[in-house]
Amino acid sequence: MLKSKLLGVFLFLFCSASLKAEWTGGNAVLYSVNESSAFIELQNQVFFFSHPYNQRQEKVFIQIVVSNKSLIDGLTLCKRAKLYDQQLKKIGKTLEELVPYQVVFYNDTSALVSIIALIDKASIDPMSIPELSLSNLMQNASKNAKSEFFNSFLQQFKLESQDTVLDYVPHVFKQYHFDKHQFVPRLMLVFLHNELIAVFHTRELNIKLYDASEQGLDFGMIYNSKFNEHDKSTLMEIYKLGLQSHK
Repeated sequence: MLKSKLLGVFLFLFCSASLKAEWTGGNAVLYSVNESSAFIELQNQVFFFSHPYNQRQEKVFIQIVVSNKSLIDGLTLCKRAKLYDQQLKKIGKTLEELVPYQVVFYNDTSALVSIIALIDKASIDPMSIPELSLSNLMQNASKNAKSEFFNSFLQQFKLESQDTVLDYVPHVFKQYHFDKHQFVPRLMLVFLHNELIAVFHTRELNIKLYDASEQGLDFGMIYNSKFNEHDKSTLMEIYKLGLQSHK
């Protein structure tokens, strides 16, 4: 009964973003941003969105289903509250009382809570980090690598295919922006005539195959220098269009 009532809402919330986030590599603990105290325990392979915070930790955005009975006055999660994912599978528990970033009530029994916290980088499965996965993949790529070579990467991280612009086909991986409280591009692969021409990135990315790069205020671009300056300027416009589409 609970599952039938909530699954439709969850599919909308999660699938509308069309995202695949990082996940835990084994049991993990989330810490309060303000007090740095442990307040949530997560099980293996729990999905979340993260952003670099310091040398040891990442900042995390995660949405979890809880029982209304575990909420005190509808605002505070009680200690030892059971936590569930969008398929209503148990994924962890609270270690202390905590006030979620947001609480959305579905019905008389359950609610969706959004939590912003910290996680140790060592608790993140390296296989769930798109920049690391792409760097490893590119070690075996040629400068003329076709889109088929990247299919497994595009599917694993669920990159969204954007509207084609003058034969350029962008694929975007998004991240949660903690200041804007919305999802924005984190990584963008752009193909031209089925060939990878450039990669836009907002985090550190090591691709030695391509021999040219461009640095903006909030992004870097690594591209194949066999393409001319006109292609580069067009790529910049495509990236700007990608940003505008997420405002």
